[in-house]
Amino acid sequence: DYIMEPKNKSLKAMSEEEKVNYANMAKSHTLRARQLLEEDRLHCAMRELKEAQRYLCMLQNNPSPSSRM
Repeated sequence: DYIMEPKNKSLKAMSEEEKVNYANMAKSHTLRARQLLEEDRLHCAMRELKEAQRYLCMLQNNPSPSSRM
């Protein structure tokens, strides 16, 4: 089987500072989602969780799941 090259060619190791920044962004979006859930704003909360997931994927150096919305 032919394996496609990843589209993201820069698979360099992430600095500790970058890791901390991505983790903090994911945490921030998750906390915002929680606040929105308490306000019964499910659609907005889901959007925040998708952003949190995107940062976690970047943190793991994986391609982000395709945005479907």
